[in-house]
Amino acid sequence: MRRAAFAAFSKLVPEDVILRDIAELNKVVYDEMIKRNIDKLALVRISVVVSYDQRTNKFNFSNLRIERLYTEEEVNKIINEKCGELEAKIEKIRSIIGSI
Repeated sequence: MRRAAFAAFSKLVPEDVILRDIAELNKVVYDEMIKRNIDKLALVRISVVVSYDQRTNKFNFSNLRIERLYTEEEVNKIINEKCGELEAKIEKIRSIIGSI
């Protein structure tokens, strides 16, 4: 995020403000990921609306969105696990119905 912020704001905002406020945003993002049980090495898409207040010399962040992205392998693993669970439940229901 720091590189993106520098690319977007380096000509408009002092470097120390970018470093300070992006560090704060990184902490908020990390805390939110931990709260949502997203591993810090997971692939995520982060989007945020940023404005700069010259009066207070501070970035304002709003509408933070963190989207967990999954690889094809991860999706297939989840699907296979869920299908296995459903098949087990169907077999249990069939055995209950068959015993009636």
